[in-house]
Amino acid sequence: MRYLTKSRFTLGLQCPTKLFYTRKESEYADRKGDDDFLRALADGGHQVGALAQAYHPGGIRIDTLDHEEALRQTDELLQQKNVIIFEAAFRHKNLFIRTDVLIKQGSQLELIEVKAKSCRPDENFFTKGGTLTSAWEKYLVDVAFQDYVVRKAKPHLALRSCLMCADKSKTATVDGLNRRFQISRDAGGRSQIKITGPIDPAALGERILHRFDVADIVARIQSGALFEPPLSAHQLASFPTLPGLDPTLRPADLSPFETTVFYLAHHYEHDEKIPPVLGTVCKACEFQTDPEDSKTLKSGFRECWRQVAKFTEPDFDQPQVLDVWAWRGRAEKINSGQYFQRNLSAADFPKDHTDANGGLTAQGRQWLQREMSVQGTTEPYLNRDMLRQYFAAWQYPLHFIDFETSMAALPYHVGRRPYEQIAYQFSHHCVAQDGSIRHQGQWLLAEPGVFPNFEFVRALHRELGQDRGTVFRYAAHENTVLNQIRKQLLASAEPDRQGLVDFIESITHPTKGSAKEAEEFAAGPRDMVDLREVVLKAYYHPAMKGSNSIKAVLPAILNSSDFLKRKYARPVYGSATSPSLNFPPFSVVELDPQGRVRSPYLRLLPVLAGMEESLLHSELLYEDDEVIKEGGAAAVAYGRIQFTDMTEVEREQVRHSLLKYCEIDTLAMVLLWESFQAVV
Repeated sequence: MRYLTKSRFTLGLQCPTKLFYTRKESEYADRKGDDDFLRALADGGHQVGALAQAYHPGGIRIDTLDHEEALRQTDELLQQKNVIIFEAAFRHKNLFIRTDVLIKQGSQLELIEVKAKSCRPDENFFTKGGTLTSAWEKYLVDVAFQDYVVRKAKPHLALRSCLMCADKSKTATVDGLNRRFQISRDAGGRSQIKITGPIDPAALGERILHRFDVADIVARIQSGALFEPPLSAHQLASFPTLPGLDPTLRPADLSPFETTVFYLAHHYEHDEKIPPVLGTVCKACEFQTDPEDSKTLKSGFRECWRQVAKFTEPDFDQPQVLDVWAWRGRAEKINSGQYFQRNLSAADFPKDHTDANGGLTAQGRQWLQREMSVQGTTEPYLNRDMLRQYFAAWQYPLHFIDFETSMAALPYHVGRRPYEQIAYQFSHHCVAQDGSIRHQGQWLLAEPGVFPNFEFVRALHRELGQDRGTVFRYAAHENTVLNQIRKQLLASAEPDRQGLVDFIESITHPTKGSAKEAEEFAAGPRDMVDLREVVLKAYYHPAMKGSNSIKAVLPAILNSSDFLKRKYARPVYGSATSPSLNFPPFSVVELDPQGRVRSPYLRLLPVLAGMEESLLHSELLYEDDEVIKEGGAAAVAYGRIQFTDMTEVEREQVRHSLLKYCEIDTLAMVLLWESFQAVV
């Protein structure tokens, strides 16, 4: 039987049609079907789950993957008066779930769902309007589904459901907590946790996971009071009876939650596609093909758009409203059947298209993207006057920096909190007054269990504290990280903390919302220049397709800048005239069979020591509109060092790969600056 599990139920809530495409690896492409091991390194869920189990000593784990055997073992254990079960299995009709932690005391059950999500004990799950917040809704509905199945499977037992998450208000009172739960692969390639040290209560120190009693919220979700079905009234009306239930029951007799559960379960069990509804959710659809797999796998995304929008193959090559950068009008246009950017007019972008300084506004950039896409423009938009204003304010030598960071669910070090920022690496390129370029410096501290942040700032200070030159970053990340380390320093007993804080304040500005903090400070005299903001105001290339990620901007720049093509067609980078700390001389400009310049990022593969090329394009890195997790691949590599059992040779291989990866990030910034400098 094809069961509706909690993961498939969650998928069906995102988009009911996806249930038809999932678990068909040999038929449909699935961008989220990445290696489970890499995913475990990225999200920390396995480790948080293992810690939650350690908080319940004496628990019995059901390891079998066989559904029937798992159900049998669960029923056998539930015969005991008191018992704690990990991965207990329950089935009701064609619904099947396994609970993270289940506690039985007499006739009382407590279900605990463990999530690698940050929280505070006073967390508010509700909006001002009384609905569930978007940040918590999917987790609470997940618990409601599990609660429903257990209640139906064991109606003679009382049940109370809870949600357990990482408490950001708590600090670790022991060192190396994350190293106690190392990630490894089992014989089938699935990720598993290897316990490497004592996990008794004394060894784990103060608890850093918080348990919320969500029984009342779960009941309101199941009643429909806090649940918005992902199904239209038309879809529900087309489902006249609920299979497996009393055939006289109709959807109107049940809550929207229960109707949705059985609607999804019925279609999944019988492998029937739920009619698609197009919307903005389609932009992040994982069932899309890349050029290399389109020859062997089908695209669920294209099937939906062919079915609903009647797209033909040429239509997929037309600029769509889905791709307009950060535009909130997409949903309305799609709902009205206007799928293409050519359907848009200036009236859809009514606000000013330039600001007081002549730079592009958000709507100006959106309209520019539409105009260039529809007209088939191949040349970039470049606002030279705007660029001249920027260049006039910059002071040599120019410093280009990029950070690689991690926010682990389980703290690395005593005194640290869940999801506290860890800055383990930076790269630094420098451009002198005469235009010479060199990879000036780099720093990496990836030893397991070592807290790197304060040494990170000391090393960065040594790199940037020798002159008053302008410092560049790309996007807000570096400013945010330094703000967070500043707070860590202020709370520390580091003997040089004030000097380090002064340095941070000199090159940063307070992050949004930090006015609420007691230690407010003003923007520093060398406040870093965000090159992404320069791009947003003064540059756009149609090849970027609405993305402003450095990984989208770089290939567009390389393909459109005659200056860069001439200079870097020769192996000058890494030579004595443009030294690199990690690369021998090579030609940055390398053409593919179609005569296009390949992205230098693709030239690094396999930069992450055996990880798949698909990781660079996976959902671990990308989110709607922007690549906001630029260092996602690097963070996974860092996770391998921290959370897995590696040889020194393997560790050094990953370390070398991390250095190369970060260097390409700052080189990309230099190339962007060079292309602008050539036209200014």
